[in-house]
Amino acid sequence: MFVTPGAREKILAERRGKFYTNFVKSLVTEAKNLNISEEDLISQIKRGFTE
Repeated sequence: MFVTPGAREKILAERRGKFYTNFVKSLVTEAKNLNISEEDLISQIKRGFTE
């Protein structure tokens, strides 16, 4: 299988952009709807990385 040099990085960059659009924006919107502060949201995200 032939892979173009830099293809992995290009794909990851594209996926990261979509991650923001598809997940982060809706997460922040929902947090605002639930009156979760930025600090509390960050704390919960950090907790997710440790569990």
